[in-house]
Formats: sequence, C-alpha cells, structure tokens
Amino acid sequence: MAFCQNCGKELNPNQVVCLNCGVAVKTAQAPAKKPNGCLIAIIVAISIPIALFFIGLVSAIILPQQEVAQTQSSTKQSVSSSKTNNSSRQKSILATIVDNATQK
Repeated sequence: MAFCQNCGKELNPNQVVCLNCGVAVKTAQAPAKKPNGCLIAIIVAISIPIALFFIGLVSAIILPQQEVAQTQSSTKQSVSSSKTNNSSRQKSILATIVDNATQK
C-alpha cells in the first residue's frame, strides 16, 4: 500500500491525487532493464564456436571439390601431351624404319 508523501494518508493504487491534501501522487516507475552482460557473454561464447564449425564444414566440402577439378584438369593435360609425344615418337620410329629400308 502507498501513502501520500505530503500528509501520510493511505492511498488507493489508482489514485493520482491525494484526496486528503490534494497533492499529486508520485508514481514510481520501474527502472528500464539493461541487458545482462553475463548473458551477452554466454551468447557470444556459444555463437563463435558454432560459426567456426560451419566455416570448417563448408571449407571441407568446397576445397576437396576444387582439388578434384584441378586434378582432373591436369590429368587431361598430361593425357593430351602424352598422346602428342606418342604420335611424335611413332613418326620418328616410322622415319627410322623407312630410312633403314631405303639404305638396304
């Protein structure tokens, strides 16, 4: 129960003016709540490892795919150059055989 600060008479909860002395009743307002610093620290401490986990997961999925693509590309290049080398070698062998046959 509240009392008038001027005359001390008991006040009803909804009164805005003291009926005994006519002084305005001061209503106490609840202080605004501030964010709890401990709660913020806990949220940050939990969210950072979760974010790092997802970054690692994404990199574990994407990087091997890029390496496979690079390996496939280099394999295609080596097969292509191997075919070129084999063709050149075959021509060289054929030329040697022809030279040997014409010399006899």
